[in-house]
Amino acid sequence: MAALLFGAGCMIYIDKPAVRTISGQVVSEQGGEPVPFAVLWFYSERSKIGMATNHGIDATAYADKEGKFTIKARLNEKVTVLVYKEGKYQSYELPAFPASNEIAGIVWRFGGAGDAK
Repeated sequence: MAALLFGAGCMIYIDKPAVRTISGQVVSEQGGEPVPFAVLWFYSERSKIGMATNHGIDATAYADKEGKFTIKARLNEKVTVLVYKEGKYQSYELPAFPASNEIAGIVWRFGGAGDAK
């Protein structure tokens, strides 16, 4: 993995992670009802610069009215997902990707553990 740095805060990645497909649903922690229109940010470890590890939003998905989402993006092996809805957020770790690079049917129970205010 490698990256080029062009000025403060501007990074261009030159690594080429695999294209991966992730689909699933966000449901409420209490009753399991769909969480409509949640935002999902996918972060994967991208590169090392000196002693720092770079994590950035590699992809964004939006749940539909039934809380379902599908995303196809270039992601490295270790992926953290941050789900956000109405000022609350919760993070999740994706399981290891199989050889097909597809994870289908994942269900995240969202309780909004963090407060983004």
